[in-house]
Amino acid sequence: CTALMHAAACGHRNMLQRLIHAEADLDRTDEGGWTALMFQSHRGDVKMVDLLVAARADVNIRDSRGRTALILAARAGHKQVVKRLTDCGLEQLTADLDAQDQIGGCSALMYGVVNIHRGIVEAIINAGADVNLQNRCGATALMLGARAGSLKLVEKLIKAGASLDMQDTRGFTALMCGAYNGHAEIVEVLTNAGASLDLVDRRGTSALVHAFGHRNIVHFLEQVKAG
Repeated sequence: CTALMHAAACGHRNMLQRLIHAEADLDRTDEGGWTALMFQSHRGDVKMVDLLVAARADVNIRDSRGRTALILAARAGHKQVVKRLTDCGLEQLTADLDAQDQIGGCSALMYGVVNIHRGIVEAIINAGADVNLQNRCGATALMLGARAGSLKLVEKLIKAGASLDMQDTRGFTALMCGAYNGHAEIVEVLTNAGASLDLVDRRGTSALVHAFGHRNIVHFLEQVKAG
């Protein structure tokens, strides 16, 4: 651990400034692959992040698990840091919006959705992230949002152009995720947006069957199918 990393990890802003002025190596990593910027992105200190970004720290270095500073900030729920990393002002300093980690193939957007951080999701979408990326299980941000039960995020992702009928490795669609988990409003929004009721998963199960146990959803989907 270098003096710069120690200053970043402990939040010592004045020390960090002095080390930057002394031209310390901003991108040196510790044994886990973390840089000073990663420590601050995880901590959520946007002023420290500003110092490091202004000094041209590399925002796209990955740690031993494939995580970038943006992914760490999104996972931890630090909206202001996410906004800073997605709008650094210089193309070469802007974070890779679509980087995926090695844990489950998740992107910063996916972590924002899973943790229901609406501001983070909005910032990453507005910056131009690919809303149709799939993780290692084939799930998209829309599927994760439907599973989590976040109506606002599902609506935001649909508006951003999320594909309604993509399927994960099990054959699940976002509609199936919503139906299985009993999220009636999400099922209605996805159906009204044009999600297919005819698709089946790898076991041949449709969204209607997945809704078994949720009478209101079954009734709604039966009405839709009946026209």
